Amino acid sequence: GVLAAARGPSSSGAGASSGEKAGDMVLLNVGGVPYCTSRSTLTKYRESMLGAMFSGQFSLNTDGNGRIFIDRDGDLFAPVLSFLRTGRWALPPDSPLLVERIRLEAEYFGLPWPTEVVDLATLRQVHTVVLQPDADEQEIKAIHISAFRNRLMASCSDGFLRIYSVNGILQRAFNCDLSDGLVASNDRIYAWSKTKIRAWNAEFEDLPAPQLPATEKIKNVVEWLDWLACGTESGNVILLDLADFRLCRTLRNPGPPEESVTRLQVWNRQLIVFYEYHAKMWDEHGVVMRNFITDQCSPMYVYFVLLWHENLCLVWDPHDDNGLVISTYSASDFRTVLTVPVPFQFDFIDTWEGYLVVILNGCLYFYDHHIECCQ
Repeated sequence: GVLAAARGPSSSGAGASSGEKAGDMVLLNVGGVPYCTSRSTLTKYRESMLGAMFSGQFSLNTDGNGRIFIDRDGDLFAPVLSFLRTGRWALPPDSPLLVERIRLEAEYFGLPWPTEVVDLATLRQVHTVVLQPDADEQEIKAIHISAFRNRLMASCSDGFLRIYSVNGILQRAFNCDLSDGLVASNDRIYAWSKTKIRAWNAEFEDLPAPQLPATEKIKNVVEWLDWLACGTESGNVILLDLADFRLCRTLRNPGPPEESVTRLQVWNRQLIVFYEYHAKMWDEHGVVMRNFITDQCSPMYVYFVLLWHENLCLVWDPHDDNGLVISTYSASDFRTVLTVPVPFQFDFIDTWEGYLVVILNGCLYFYDHHIECCQ
């Protein structure tokens, strides 16, 4: 069943040392139930309890067979391990009591938990974060948001960057003073204006400032392979080396010179560059792989780009007076597999830890969401 699916072999694991065999394998004893997994799986959420336990910084207790011992309910650890492997909670639909017990395990281990699974057409607002006024009682508004590990960052109208926990609690704020854009990778944060980019590491320490040609104005930034890709008003994409932010190459605007870059998105190791009314997919050699939008539908203006369950979702305007829609594209063959109307207003939108996060009038609104993209 659900609770047995992720268990390791029932053998005692004789010959193991400190809970590990060769390579990345880790042997566990959770409340008397044996499991076999990998260190990379257990540390997927590095700021969780399991991420800290298996970071290599702590000595761990083992049982008589050399398995690392965790004093929790052994059966309930199976859905926890399944979530670490797949990124989704496999929950029994007909047992709310069991779901609640699993939720408590997720809370104990510090893992993200969706409050409810619902369809986009029936989105339910879960909670709201209203930014507090500053000392001069000036209203503070969120402008951009970006996920960073299991936290949410918001660049705000007062020039500060605010960091929120998975339950919307403010953890940290520091002066950023750049409000045109915000994005994060696994271990870096970037904020920018038209003429300047700032970068921080995971400890929020300043990195050397990336430098672009003086003639270019920045529109969008994203990490791609070994580069920091910077989309510009001219329509070019400047690639900077992630090691030292030196200029490596330029992907020249292949379309009309008046079209600037509106969005950048990395998907399946390709870089999708969205211009005002078309998009190009580039490979690592600087070759255009396909005209991403014009191959499939009429020209459209893409406002936001999201990744849901490894599929690409575009928030765009069909110019039919019915408002914005979200179109979902399959990762395997680039088909449009789902198009639905956006049932609310927003100024900015992104996904984070099982939520659809919306900025409207400077406040953050968290919605439960779930779309089965490929039926």
